[in-house]
Amino acid sequence: MKVLVFASITLSILLFCAVTSRAQDPKPIFDRAIDQLHSNQIDDAINNFRRVLELTPDDPAANYNLGTCYYTLKQYERAVPALRNAIRSKPNFVDAYRFLGNSLDYLDHFAEAVAAYNKAIEYDPKNSPAYADLATAYERRKDYAAAAKAYQKAADTDPSDTDIYRALARSYYNSGMFREAIPAYKNAILADPDNVTNHLYLGYSYAKTKQYAPAIASFNRALNLDPNRAYAHIGLGEAYIDQKDLASARKQYTALLPLDKTLADKLLAKINAAASR
Repeated sequence: MKVLVFASITLSILLFCAVTSRAQDPKPIFDRAIDQLHSNQIDDAINNFRRVLELTPDDPAANYNLGTCYYTLKQYERAVPALRNAIRSKPNFVDAYRFLGNSLDYLDHFAEAVAAYNKAIEYDPKNSPAYADLATAYERRKDYAAAAKAYQKAADTDPSDTDIYRALARSYYNSGMFREAIPAYKNAILADPDNVTNHLYLGYSYAKTKQYAPAIASFNRALNLDPNRAYAHIGLGEAYIDQKDLASARKQYTALLPLDKTLADKLLAKINAAASR
């Protein structure tokens, strides 16, 4: 009889625990996971997001945040299914499409990544970060013309995002679209006047379009910021050669020689070739 009573009590406890588990509120667990995510306690956040999903498997926010946790840890193969689950529950989840695209891109599933970015843009045509993510994916594959087109859309959509202009200018430059690179580098310089690289490549963009006076001015600005920037010296020297000012070009050779003898020798060869013509 005692055995039967004990068994009955045990069964009641088990049933009570099961009912309690089913009735558990996922919100406090979710909130704790969010706090852990913001505190960079990624592993703890993952555990709690997974607990939430045991209670509510179709929760798009929990799946999305779980995916971003894996993404932060560069565990892209784990991020993908979590982000797909978020999208399955919420088909217009723009940020989930973006992180899905990024994860797929890092896994070298480029076509799927582009499809994810385009879905984000379809649901939110004014989402500048989605265009920027798409552009970055193209740039990683050295498709600079496509990257420039997407960066331009990002810049047009959100002109206040000044970081876009340098990426846009870089893509125009790398695709050989030097005239288009010039205004992009100018915008980048307005946002960051002390960035030597922007002045340097603005100078090269002018030189590539045979605008030697502004090229010389840009190279000089780069050298005012960093007198030891070797490529600014050689760019300036080459611009002087094109202007047939060989005396000024030789001064750049002299300045370049202690910085980079290989580049200096190349510049000197160009000076001598110009002098012999």
